[in-house]
Amino acid sequence: MNQTGSRWKFVVDWNTNFTEFDSATRARFETWCDMWEQDSGDDDLIMRGRHADVAAVGGPMHVTFSNMSSDDLDTELGAEEIYFRCFVRNKDTGQQPSSYSPRVQLGV
Repeated sequence: MNQTGSRWKFVVDWNTNFTEFDSATRARFETWCDMWEQDSGDDDLIMRGRHADVAAVGGPMHVTFSNMSSDDLDTELGAEEIYFRCFVRNKDTGQQPSSYSPRVQLGV
């Protein structure tokens, strides 16, 4: 993550793992990562990530949220706790596991 003036850029890297069955049957998958802000009650969805079709071969994934304004990130009084939720959805079965990134505290 870096900040230039009131603009922010976040880079999220994660790994995907698929079963031998998924690879052998050429199962169809899509991935995406959403940006959230943690609250004491319901968390705020800041931005939905772009969905991308992927092959069941596994490996590193990469997404960039760039040119985010401080106003977009400022959802409450005080510091913001930003995190990302990344998904891999099996397009044939609908199974959709997800993982969460660590929270990053920002003073915007």
